[in-house]
Amino acid sequence: MSPGPVEGQHSQTDQRSQPLQGLRVLDRTVEVGELCGRLLADLGAEVVKVEPVGGSPARSMPPRALGWAFRNWNKFGVTDDSALVTGADVVLHSSLDDLEPAHPAQVVCSITWFGRTGPYASYQGCDDVVVGMSGWLSQAGVPEKPPLLVPGAVGSDAASMMGLWAVLAALWQRRLTGRGQSLDVSALEAVIQVDTWSIANASAGAARRVRGGVQMYPTMTTVDGDVKVVLMSARQWRALFEWMGEPAELADPAFDQMMTRIMRRDEIFAVLGPFLRNMTTEEAADEAQRRGIVVTPINTPADILADDHLLQRGALRDAQVAPGIRARVPVGFAEFDGVRLGHRGRAPMVGEHDGQLSWESLRMVPSSVPAPPEGPLAGMRVLDFGQGGVGVQCGRVFADHGADVIKIESARYPDFMRLMGANLTSPAFASSSRSKRSFGVNLKSPEGVALVRRLAASADVLIENNSTGTMASLGLGWDDLHPINPSLVMLSSQLLGSTGPRAKWRGYGPSVQGYGGLLHLWAFPDGEGWPGSPSNFPDLLVGELLAAFGLAALWERERTGQGTHVDLSQAEVVANMLGDLLLAESLTPGSVVPDGNNDERGPVWGPFRCVGDEEWVVVCSSTEIPELEAWCAELTPDEVAARCQALGIAAARMAYPPDLLSDPHLASREFLVSVDQPGIGPLRFDRQSYLATDMPLPISRPAPGLGEHTREICLDELHLSEAEIEALFAAGTLE
Repeated sequence: MSPGPVEGQHSQTDQRSQPLQGLRVLDRTVEVGELCGRLLADLGAEVVKVEPVGGSPARSMPPRALGWAFRNWNKFGVTDDSALVTGADVVLHSSLDDLEPAHPAQVVCSITWFGRTGPYASYQGCDDVVVGMSGWLSQAGVPEKPPLLVPGAVGSDAASMMGLWAVLAALWQRRLTGRGQSLDVSALEAVIQVDTWSIANASAGAARRVRGGVQMYPTMTTVDGDVKVVLMSARQWRALFEWMGEPAELADPAFDQMMTRIMRRDEIFAVLGPFLRNMTTEEAADEAQRRGIVVTPINTPADILADDHLLQRGALRDAQVAPGIRARVPVGFAEFDGVRLGHRGRAPMVGEHDGQLSWESLRMVPSSVPAPPEGPLAGMRVLDFGQGGVGVQCGRVFADHGADVIKIESARYPDFMRLMGANLTSPAFASSSRSKRSFGVNLKSPEGVALVRRLAASADVLIENNSTGTMASLGLGWDDLHPINPSLVMLSSQLLGSTGPRAKWRGYGPSVQGYGGLLHLWAFPDGEGWPGSPSNFPDLLVGELLAAFGLAALWERERTGQGTHVDLSQAEVVANMLGDLLLAESLTPGSVVPDGNNDERGPVWGPFRCVGDEEWVVVCSSTEIPELEAWCAELTPDEVAARCQALGIAAARMAYPPDLLSDPHLASREFLVSVDQPGIGPLRFDRQSYLATDMPLPISRPAPGLGEHTREICLDELHLSEAEIEALFAAGTLE
């Protein structure tokens, strides 16, 4: 039986088996974490939404009247799960209750705002309060206005994606032990983890930054809209300089240096602004991308819904999401072997499948095998070709959980995050490349490619987020590697995916925000003042989600013996996270516009300034608080938050990243870990955003130096002789 039949419509998912078919999940979440169950359902699990007879309160929470349907499609719906609970592999919930598994093999995963333990566990929370506490909000906006809330349900959705990984990791370990366990996912920790390396940078001495800092990635106006410009490399700068006609005022060779471009940005903007203002958004972006310059449109909701690239990729289509609600909407996050896994049926009505479902009790006998001390992925081999954030963070997740992750790199084309710090190691690079090994190899040489192909022949996973076509041009694409290792799982993530008319477009985190629709909505209603945030969101979140999809593909491989190519478009991740807003725009064109810190969920919403230097409290209340103005004029943010929490109102002090290093809640949950990084010194990193009863906390080792493990890998994995290794070094093949 398919949940919520879609009238007269068939999904692409009918064309292939689904990775998680046969997995049974009970979803008892309310508001926070509901996307986790939908992601499991999108991947083929049989997910049953459990609600009280009167329906989940989240059904009517604005804007979740649409958000509930968007995050609960593909599920069955019941009001009584007594006939199902002993047959469930997984139970999801969002309460602080200590829910006991119904059988020894069951995985019970709680997804809450702050986690089930620690000083903040019982606080009232919501997406905006969590973002405020994470340190992210402090840098969003302009100095003349309050900090600017992030559109969408970032806290809940990030926690859902972390929950997806946690559940799949626990199930992977269950293959060895026969045992389930309890998982405790914190939305606060999830948001901190996907911010732009805030913990690592703060521990390296990064000062408290107030919104409106250096605008490294300018927003420029065109004839009919706006574009985001990102200049990272000297090559990109030279291409832009040539495109603008080589203006004399920008001819100084010092502009080849990124730091010069940052310090003298006003000189660049003075020429670039008028140059782009004479073009349409489409003309500017198309020509820039043709020249290798990273310029992308800042899409409105209407732009996204009409985007030909997304439509051709099947990322958008008309779908029934709830009874009587059909509209164009993002229909799924990723493609597996060219097939989009996502919407198959609408969200269920309350109790729609009562009495129709039953599961046999799961009878898995626990073994005496202990949980692997290195982590559930011990023994797995991963090749990491990641650059920047997405691929590198994906590799980090695998390494954190015990996999042997080999970073493939070269001094000729180093990971640009290495170049952000001294000694080819920045705090951000160290955070996402911890616990890996480095294999230095020249991929421009046939001998170097041959060595990597030998590694790939016995690898489990390969990760890459290079420009579309780069891996294939090296002879390391999916079509090259699948024949020599049919069980290999390849994880690819590009700005706009690996297919479609704009597949070759390049971009970075700010580009993704613009194309995916976040940046247009992340603004004040008067149109003055862009967020000005240095965040590279969603780079790290996409990396985490890519890892989870990779683990789902490995789960499928256990059944079929075949590997999978996963294609995750970064811009499509953003569009899917804004799916309920795009759904609202589709139903009522023109209705979804930037609203700053206004929110239909309540009259008191957002950051309020308190006593102190740039000290703010985030308050989210569905009712008026007459005393709030007086409290803020006389009290600190912590004191105002305490008074609100005593009234059952979600509120908390807005944190700055350095504050997180001494946060008592994070300390109590062992969220921070110290690592002595060679070339930098002591650093602190964020750990995984969940706790588990039968999985060890990751043991973090320093990030490798470039080529640090080349000889070791040649000897132990490639079985080369010392003489062969020396010859390859002498030839420049190895580094």
